[in-house]
Order: sequence, then structure tokens, then C-alpha cells
Amino acid sequence: MNETLFVPLSDTSLCCHVFGSGDKDIVMVHGNGEDYTVFQQIIPDLVKDYRIIAIDSRGHGLSPFGRKRLTYNRMAEDTFYAIKMLRLNKPHFIGFSDGGIIGLILAVNYPHLIDRYVICGANLNPMGLKNKVLATLNKDYLKYLSKGVFSDEDYKNARHYRLMVQEPMILPKSLGKIQDPVLILAGDRDIVKESHTNLIARSIPNSHIHIVEDCGHFVFNKKPEEALKVIHKFFTEKR
Repeated sequence: MNETLFVPLSDTSLCCHVFGSGDKDIVMVHGNGEDYTVFQQIIPDLVKDYRIIAIDSRGHGLSPFGRKRLTYNRMAEDTFYAIKMLRLNKPHFIGFSDGGIIGLILAVNYPHLIDRYVICGANLNPMGLKNKVLATLNKDYLKYLSKGVFSDEDYKNARHYRLMVQEPMILPKSLGKIQDPVLILAGDRDIVKESHTNLIARSIPNSHIHIVEDCGHFVFNKKPEEALKVIHKFFTEKR
């Protein structure tokens, strides 16, 4: 069964794309400036065993920005609320890039909400990004910010880019509070520094880490078979 649902929030609504009818749910959250289609290479395989709830984050895809400021904490609260409104019982979670950041915030703030987390290409702060990447993002942010006075599209881009250059600000020690199993994924040529990815993994008790070789940031698009193999093993192995 495929359907599109809109979960009402206090100032907007959150679009959730539902695929399949498995007994176990997987919540998916995409990256910055994207929508649920970033997972299109892995959904057809996962939907054989799971029901997929792929969320368009606030201000992305079919989900409007709403009146409130766009922050990672607010997007995590939106995701928490959607899980509760849809009455999902301890689903798995797959988050890519910004979606991975949202997943880390959920894991810290809402213990036992999620069964198992897959966090791909996430960072704890802007300095976790490679220097050249962050410099380019800052330059583009200022460009969109200046043009946003005259263009709705540029203003939208400025709001998205602000997230990447000013947020998140997650303390590594806060990850020590995470009680749920976490798999950290990244490409060996990711935009996130490999040392930063290793820091995230070290900071989470009993986490797993898998670095995909010969791959950049878009692991699910470039190496879907390898990603799926690792995800299936992680979701099904005994604790």
C-alpha cells in the first residue's frame, strides 16, 4: 500500500510518504534541500520486509516551512510528533545527512522512541564538515541571503543553507546518553571529516560504524547494495 499522509503540526503540516505493509516500520528522513526521493534506491528493497514512512522535513518537499524558525531541534520535534500521531511502535530509523542529525537529536532526547538508528553522513557541528565544503557553503549562504530580499526561491535556499553553516551544536558527551543501537554510515570521501565520523561513533555507547569505500556523501545513491547489506544485518542481528 502506497499513500501520502499529512500530519498536522501547530504551525504547518508534515508530509509522510508511506510504502508497503510490513509488520515493522522504518522512518526515513532526508538531507538538506532534498525530499524523500533521496531514498529511492533503497526503498524498493526494504519495502519487501518493512513498512516505510518517508518524511518530507519542514520546509522540504511537500511540507511547508510554517511560521516557526527552521532548526534541527524543531525538525526533530516534528519527527517525534509524527511518530506519535501515526502511532508507530518503536520503528527503525534511517537518516541521511540532515536526517542523520535529526536522528541523533531524537536518540539523545527521546530514549526508546526508536528501535534501531541508521545515521548516514551526519555531523555534530559545522566544523565537522571538511574545510573547503564549509567555506563553499558559507559563500553560497551569503549569496542566497543577499538575493533573498528579492526572490522567494533564494530566501528559501538561504534558510536551508543557514542550517548547515550555523547548526547543529551537539556536544559529543551528550551522545553518551543514547541507549538505543546506532549504526554510523559514511563514505570514505564524504563531505564530513572521517575523524568527525569516528568521534560520533566513539561517543555513542555500543555503536557500530561502517565506512563505504570509494564513495562520497550520497551513500544510498552511489552504493545502495552495500548499504542495504549492512542495514539488513544491523536490523536483524540479536542485541
